[in-house]
Formats: sequence, C-alpha cells, structure tokens
Amino acid sequence: RKINVGDGDANIPDTVEATRMASAFSISVASAVTKITPHRDAATLLRSMVRYAASELEGEHVCLLRKNTKLKDQAVWSMKPMAFLRHACLPPLNKSEAICNNFFRLVVMSPSPSESLSVAGAQEGDIDARWLVIPCIVSFLLSAMSRETSLQYLLDASETWGETIFVRMTDQSQQHYVTEFIEASIPLMDKDEADAEIYQSIVLSLVQGVTARLESSNSMIRRQGMRVAELLAPLLGQKLHFAELNESQKPVSEANDGDPKSVKTTDKGGVKAGDSTNNGINDDDSVWSDEDLVPYDLEDDEDDLAAVKRPRYLRDCLLLFRTPSNDKNAFDAAQAAVTAIAPLVESTPPDLPDLAVPLAKELLHAEDKFHMNNFASLRWDGLCALLVNEPVSVANFLVENLTDGSPFGVRLDILGLFEYGADKLCGAANLRENREVRKKLAAEQKDIQPKTSGKRQLVPYESKKMIELCSKQQVDALEQKTRRWGQGRRNSKQPSEPNRFGEVAPMWFYQLISAWIQTKDNVSIWGGSNGSKLFANYLVALAKIVECSGNHPGTAVLALDLFQLAMPFRHADSSEIRMAVLVTIATCCPFLPAETFSATYEGEEFASYLTRVALRDTDASCRQIAGIVGQSITSTTTDALALGGR
Repeated sequence: RKINVGDGDANIPDTVEATRMASAFSISVASAVTKITPHRDAATLLRSMVRYAASELEGEHVCLLRKNTKLKDQAVWSMKPMAFLRHACLPPLNKSEAICNNFFRLVVMSPSPSESLSVAGAQEGDIDARWLVIPCIVSFLLSAMSRETSLQYLLDASETWGETIFVRMTDQSQQHYVTEFIEASIPLMDKDEADAEIYQSIVLSLVQGVTARLESSNSMIRRQGMRVAELLAPLLGQKLHFAELNESQKPVSEANDGDPKSVKTTDKGGVKAGDSTNNGINDDDSVWSDEDLVPYDLEDDEDDLAAVKRPRYLRDCLLLFRTPSNDKNAFDAAQAAVTAIAPLVESTPPDLPDLAVPLAKELLHAEDKFHMNNFASLRWDGLCALLVNEPVSVANFLVENLTDGSPFGVRLDILGLFEYGADKLCGAANLRENREVRKKLAAEQKDIQPKTSGKRQLVPYESKKMIELCSKQQVDALEQKTRRWGQGRRNSKQPSEPNRFGEVAPMWFYQLISAWIQTKDNVSIWGGSNGSKLFANYLVALAKIVECSGNHPGTAVLALDLFQLAMPFRHADSSEIRMAVLVTIATCCPFLPAETFSATYEGEEFASYLTRVALRDTDASCRQIAGIVGQSITSTTTDALALGGR
C-alpha cells in the first residue's frame, strides 16, 4: 500500500526502484495465491484484492471503467490498483481453471449480501459507486487472459441473466451486479475474433434477458434491460435508443440490500436510501407466459392424508412395528411399516447394521392381526431384503430361532429364507429376472415386422418362367450377393452377475449343521410328521447352499460333508426325507470325485442303492429322481474311467 507505482510520488526517491519492488511483490503474491488450497480459499483472497483495488481507484478511473467504452489495454493497466492486479491476480487465474471459476462465481454470480457496504468510503445507508466497478474490473481481468475465456464467462453470466426465474426471484442488487459485468463485457466482444457458436449463444441469451426485463413493470429492472439492449444493438447492426433512460445520470444501484425503499443518487457518486414512489420489491410482473406456468402433478398417492406418515428411516419402521395393538392407529402403523421396510433396506442406509437384527425379529414374529392385504408377501420381502443385505448378523439370528422353540411355520420360513438368500446372493435370481425381461422384449419385437425381413428374393422358386430362364443354383448365387435388409445385428452377449455367496456359504452351512447336531435328539423339534417335514426342508436348504456356492474353492468340501450327512437317512420311513436325500445327492454329484460313487455305505453299494430306489421305492417322485441320478453318475463314472485309461 505504501508503494504507489507510476504516480510520481515525491516521497519515493527512485521511481524505477519502486516499480521494480512493486512488480516483485506482485509476483510473490501471485506465487503464494497459486499454492493455496482449496481453490475456493485462493479465489476468496483474489476477491479481497479486487475489492481493495476498487476502493483505491480514483474517481475519474471509476467513471472510465463504468462508461462501457472500449478502453485500450494500456490505459486500463496504467491505473495504480489495476497494475497491481495484473501482476498479482492474472497468473493464478491463468494457471488454474478451478481458481478462475471459483473467482468468477464468488465475485460476479454470488457476491456477499454485505459487499455493497464493505468498500472504503461507504457509510450506513449508502452504496458506494466503487462497489459497482468490481464486476467491471473482473471483466477486464478475464479479457486480459484470452478472448475465449472472457467470452465463456460472459456466456455463463448471460445464460443466468436471461432466465425468467432470475429476473423475477433474484435480489435486485445482485441482478444489477451481474448487469454491470455484462455491460462491461459487451464492448469487449469482437464478432470477427469470437467463436461463432459462442457468440450466437451470448446474443440469444442477452436478447431473451432483455425481453424478460422490458416486459417487467418494475422500472429498475426494465432500465437494466434497456441499457443492455442499447449496447447490444450495434453488434447486431442496428441503432437503438430508449427515451426512458436518463443519459445525464446513470443509476448506480436500484436496490439497497433488499430494502423495499428506493434509492437516490448521492453527491459522492453513490446512492442514498430514501422514500420514493419507485417500490421495486413489491412490484409484480404483469406479463406471464404459458412457459412459466408449471402444471401440477395430478398423480397423488394421498400419502399426506394418511393417519401415519410413511417412514423414511429404519428407526421409524422399528417404532411403528412396536406400536401397541390398542393404539387407534395400530393398523395404519403396521401397514406403513411393512410396506416401507423392503425399499428402505434395499437402499442400504448407514444404520442398517445396527437395526437389521431388531427389524428381523419384529418381522419374523409379526402376525397379521388386521387381515392386511399382501401382508405375507410384504413381510417376506422385508425379511429377504434384511438377510441379503446383512447376511452375517441376520443369519446368526435366524439360526438361533430355528431351534429355540419357535412355531413350526416360523422354522419353515427360516429355511426358506436361507434358500432365497443363497439364490439371490449368487446372482441366479437376477439372471432369471433378466431372462424373463429379454423374453418379453423379444416377444414384443417379434410382432413388429421390419420393412424387409430376411433375404430379399429376386423371384419365387415356384415361378415356371424363372425355372426356364436359370437354374436354382444360379438364383441362390444371385441372392448371396443381394443386400439384406432387416433388423441388423443384435448383441447376443448375456449380462453376467457376480457370485457374492461363495464367501458366505461356509458360515451359513456349518451354522445350520451345528444347530442340528446340538438338537438332533430333541423330539419336539425333529419328531413326528412335522419333524420329518422340517428335516426334509433342512436338507434341501443345505443342498441349495451347496449349489449356490458354485465354483468357490470350498464348495467341494461342503458337498462331501452334506453327502455324508444325508446318506444315513436314505432309507427313512418318510418319503419326504427320502426325496430330500436324493435331491441332496443330485446336488452334490457335480462337486464329488468319481471314487465317492463306487464306495460301500453300510454294506450297500451306492449304485445298487440307486437301482433299488428307482425300481422299488413306493414314491413315484423318488423313483424318477433316482433313475435320473443313476444315469448321470454312470455317465460321469464312465467318462472318468476313460480319461484314466488314456
């Protein structure tokens, strides 16, 4: 601040040395600004420099910069603060596009609400004219970088300035601030040097903004449009003048920080708040176009009319599940919770690991006390979503409830959940859904006939005239050279799904095995017809886990353990258990070595067991499965022996 460059200050004995010192200082400032992170902080510092430079400008320089005349670069940069800005601000802006972008947004597009009172010389109730020279300084800085850069930022400001919503809803002081930048930048535009596309976009945006402002009943906003229109007209090869504009006095500001009182120009070149008939804040635009009228969405689910609002968080669902039955809104609470639980879990909120087990407990033991529509399917969807998205904690909870005295139906649900979870995590369920979608699309496209489908035949073979002219081979040769018109090539590549179940499978498998070993002598769980059905479903669930484990390295171990667990029950009295054993054998076969099928189990060869079941079992389904499994094992054993012989 003490080194005034180029002003001939008598206090500085060596002006050349002072100039050198000031230049070196500016370069040091520029280097320091470039190293500041984040970029917004660097842009904030540059904004402070520009505001300080604006406060230090002399009155005649303020008038020159705000007269919208194309000044020579030498005349602009010879001003004391501008010379400092040229060396201190331009290098960081040129070096970093992020700093330049943040600087433009902070200074022009979103100035501080109190910025009008923060420059030197401003007093309470006044808006110094130097405040409005800040966007003009920014315009000259951007133009000093490159024409492309200045035009690009002028385009951004013009697009915002031309929006109808910006004209009607933005604070008028900020509107005037952006207008000052546009007025300072328009004279710097050169049609010959500018890119045609950018130039045309700027002109169209400005014309749109001028039109929106001329239609306004607010005289302040209307005059902004008039001033920009007069500057834009020469670029379009026209002459335009508005009598409403007072040429002798250009308004400095049409607003005082949102105060509904209008402003008057002061002797200092600023404006003074006072009473006037020009009340711009309360004025409404008298012209409305159909484009501004947004239609209402008539599809209303009436969610706002429900007695219980739809829960948006998992904790809300948990509280709704625990609503007492005697509560007057108990039905609405249960319906809202069971409906929203699955979508909320699928969104994987941050509190899912903490609330998954409590929610699973509520859903697993939930009862349809109010005969709700789709209660069973909604409850099932919620439990499946919890198990798939939290396979460790929820699986532990389900295994504990399998043998802790839960009702028989709940136990079957638990085994079914393990089957569904394994199928979903391995990706098989998603693949089936994708296939169904593709089949549906193929069926729909099959009905749409292309203009010409298949080969374009020259003439039908049945034509006697064609047979007389040439042979069938000649016709085929011609058709091979004929261009085909059809639907084009289709992408036959099938989407793949990752198998996320391989790592989880051993945990689920051995937890279920451990639960059975600890309670296998409990007659209340595994005894009677219900116990036989439960054990059959238990074996099928284990087989599903092995199947969905796929090509994971541990699948062969799981298959061998399951095979040894199931074989002792192959002669069970219950046909359901015998069927489950055969399903287990069929599932484990692809993962077991050939030697397993040639072994003897309790004095009975495995092959003879399958043959006896296929011929003599009392259940038709068991006979059918045993025959299929026997043929598959025979084929596998034959291939293995053939490979071994080679």
